[in-house]
Amino acid sequence: MTEEMIHVHDVLDLIAATESRFTVEGLITKLKHTYGEEALFTNCSRIPLTVYHVIPFLQSRGKIALEGENVVPLFGPGRCEH
Repeated sequence: MTEEMIHVHDVLDLIAATESRFTVEGLITKLKHTYGEEALFTNCSRIPLTVYHVIPFLQSRGKIALEGENVVPLFGPGRCEH
């Protein structure tokens, strides 16, 4: 893959910088608008993720939760435990 991937930390920064909560669809739209429709994201293990896989990945790692359709951040300043 020759294109640069966006780290999920950048997504966490985007969530943290937003004063109001995103909905799931709103976050996906923001990521597409910010990084492009075909953007690929990566985690600390360099596993590629599409825009549609970022939210479930972050949820599985305990970084966000969903309250209905709202994305709720669960992370603090130390985003990773490694």
